[in-house]
Amino acid sequence: MRFLCLLLVSGCIALREAWHPVDEGAENGKLLQAHILFRHGHRVPMKSYPRDPNANATLWDDGYGQLTNIGRRQAFQLGRDIRARYGILVAKKRAWRSVRTVSSDYSRTLMSAQAVLAGLLPPEGSDRWSDLDWQPAPVRTKPQYMDDTLSAIPFCPRYLALLKNQSNVVPQEARTMYDYVQKHSGKTITSPTSLANLYICLDIERQAGLRLPEWTRTVYPEPMKSEAARSFLRSVATREMARLRVGPLLKDILRFNKNSTGEPLRLYSTHDTVLAAFLGALGISSNAPPNFASVISVEHWRTSDGETHVQLWWREGPSGELTQLEWPECGKNCPLHRLKRILGPLIPEDWQTECEIGDETSTSLNERRETIHFTTIVFVMSFIMLVVVIPIYVLMKYRSRSRGSAYEYVR
Repeated sequence: MRFLCLLLVSGCIALREAWHPVDEGAENGKLLQAHILFRHGHRVPMKSYPRDPNANATLWDDGYGQLTNIGRRQAFQLGRDIRARYGILVAKKRAWRSVRTVSSDYSRTLMSAQAVLAGLLPPEGSDRWSDLDWQPAPVRTKPQYMDDTLSAIPFCPRYLALLKNQSNVVPQEARTMYDYVQKHSGKTITSPTSLANLYICLDIERQAGLRLPEWTRTVYPEPMKSEAARSFLRSVATREMARLRVGPLLKDILRFNKNSTGEPLRLYSTHDTVLAAFLGALGISSNAPPNFASVISVEHWRTSDGETHVQLWWREGPSGELTQLEWPECGKNCPLHRLKRILGPLIPEDWQTECEIGDETSTSLNERRETIHFTTIVFVMSFIMLVVVIPIYVLMKYRSRSRGSAYEYVR
């Protein structure tokens, strides 16, 4: 079932091509729906390394992991690109009703989603409510412990146990490079994951226009980039891991009702780990971790024979070109019913149950969630008692006494 496709990654460049509108016609048919999965915009590094000369750059004033102004601009431009290609799916009036946007529960993804919508939905006609060239549009999210689709790390004990058991040791052929990077960065580099984290930090600084230290010239971008890309594939190293990591997301994207006309444009604001896992589960590999503002687009088309076909598109980074990919064992224009059959083994029937570890000493995912839900309910009820019920009770007592005093006075 699995196949391998290598995505050649181009670096960030100043010049870029705008997306072209979808080509509706005899060959493709009519576009019915588009699901657009994108990585958030450029952010502050999650953590600097010990000998980082750029650790205190003013660009990082928003704090570790937060969206930068570069990232805001990238997300806004992505919204414009989406409009250029998928404007046909956006209604002329109440345009926000045409789009359903969901995000992981992180500031950088929520803010990126808002910036994308600002670029996608400039107000026109009756949608214009002020002098601002902007209109509000909803962004939906879930707490991280409930998010089975977009969170950087899924709340799935079974998956995390499988991931922990995956090899994360330094390849023997790359030992010299690892030792070199550790010596000059001052950071302990003991696994492909720790190397990938340092590569991402360097890449963030380079994209921000900061000067990298001289020692990086021999290892950045290569061979660090390729090694970092391989580390991302650990997340879907087995069929079961792929099923638990991206199965719920695949299920959501392939759940299509041909009679539904609401929200034909679906946006998903998420992380590099999710994009890499999605492609990896399909057998599609890359020579670099997904860049900021990278996009996976899944398009549902109705052809002249009434059949629904699905296309897969990819854009690497804010300056990459939108390129059509092939579905495993199904080509570029895959019938929906066939694609569901091919990808069926990757889609769990009951994700929560499959996420349970299964031994008697472990606490199931459902039990953990029930505990959290119960605690939340108790807190909310206590809050209501404090700010609503008690003041009302005091007020009623006060009024009762006032009426009694007035009655005695009249008598």
